[in-house]
Amino acid sequence: MVNNYFPKNLKYFRNKRHIDQQVMADNLGISRSTLSSYENGVRNPNLDMVYKIAKYLKIYDDCITKDLTIDDVPLTQQELIFNEFKDYLTENDWNIINTIAVQRKNEIDKEKKDE
Repeated sequence: MVNNYFPKNLKYFRNKRHIDQQVMADNLGISRSTLSSYENGVRNPNLDMVYKIAKYLKIYDDCITKDLTIDDVPLTQQELIFNEFKDYLTENDWNIINTIAVQRKNEIDKEKKDE
């Protein structure tokens, strides 16, 4: 079974970005108590809501399967560059990055399938 770090990561990133629980809930179109239940692991959001949360917090990585609250994990050169400039990216930039990443993943998946 996969560890579900989503509740812990959700609360961690919301607090790290100094976002009030009510403000975030309002932006996501849910109640504060629903957001609280996600953070406490009482309820699990559906995949659409996980996407909305990840997009709102700008955490496009393994927000469910990794403990992202551990800051002492060394970052790759690409991660360091990305982290340095991520706050300057527009919504359009994020869409372009996502498109490139999906295209590259599809290419790799096709290569593996053809082997």
